Amino acid sequence: MSKKYAAFNAQGAIVAFYDSNDSPVPSSATVIEITDAEWQSCLSTSGYAVVDGALVAPTPLTAAQIEAQQTAQALAASVQSALAAGLTVTSTSTPAVNGAYPVDATAQTKITSIELFIVKNGTFPGMSGTSLAWHDVLGAPHIFPSIAIFSEFATAVANYVTDLDLYGAGASGATLPAASVTIS
Repeated sequence: MSKKYAAFNAQGAIVAFYDSNDSPVPSSATVIEITDAEWQSCLSTSGYAVVDGALVAPTPLTAAQIEAQQTAQALAASVQSALAAGLTVTSTSTPAVNGAYPVDATAQTKITSIELFIVKNGTFPGMSGTSLAWHDVLGAPHIFPSIAIFSEFATAVANYVTDLDLYGAGASGATLPAASVTIS
């Protein structure tokens, strides 16, 4: 019958499991022998550690810790949902840019890249340099006719995403921001 071993690091965290038949213990590993039942417990419940040469079960979470985890998960889900839905932008001076725009990581990267290009070159990227087509969440293009309007849009997206991040992190006083904004 094979023997089971739990390898652990200097802090006592279990880093690997070994079986005398299937996976012999490397000479560099620090291990303790464990029973089949202990091995099954370690596999089914994370957080086991080695303390003073003995396997120790994880401390059960308190009700407050469980509630904090659930709150964090709910906040993260709200943020992901908001990012996926996008930001509705209404322009008082250029109704052609009115629409709901993606604000996911890809969109944020593209917006930042275009803003950087504008700062460096004083124009939009692309062949015309005088306007920029930007697609809404449905894929319809909207023409931004000026750098000023696009920069207001970029600022609105950055503010929205930052407020979402603060809300998702549970920052004191942070609330789920409105998914719509008005720019000039």
